Amino acid sequence: MSQEGSHTSQEVTTPEQTLIVYRCPRNRQFWCFDDERFELVQKLLHNGASDFISWIVGADFDRARLIFSSSPFPDHNVLLESEWNGKLPEQKGCSYHGLYNPRPDGSGEYGTTLWLCPELCNYFGKEKAPDKIYAQITPTKSSQ
Repeated sequence: MSQEGSHTSQEVTTPEQTLIVYRCPRNRQFWCFDDERFELVQKLLHNGASDFISWIVGADFDRARLIFSSSPFPDHNVLLESEWNGKLPEQKGCSYHGLYNPRPDGSGEYGTTLWLCPELCNYFGKEKAPDKIYAQITPTKSSQ
């Protein structure tokens, strides 16, 4: 686990999967995170990602907990599906369609397209991020 001020990242590995956990602060209009393992400091989540997180946690919270994995886990409330076209982009980032509270029929409460940065590949040990990412995004208080 790494700690930089109030930012915290943690990786939890079970025999079935790896869960990546972040406690992210809102930096003005963008959400950000730190991960010293990859020398990331206040890495901004932008191009739709911050808007998606803000929609889920609401305006009253300035911190959020993000948990993500390439396989489903109990209580995930977000499904991100890659809009990857089969060609490896030079930047290795990827455009995703995000669904909040996904349903089995493929619908959800809120859907949007967002760009996830190339650094996302660090967490999956691949040249490209997975086709599906399961996540849980929840608001937290400043002291958590």
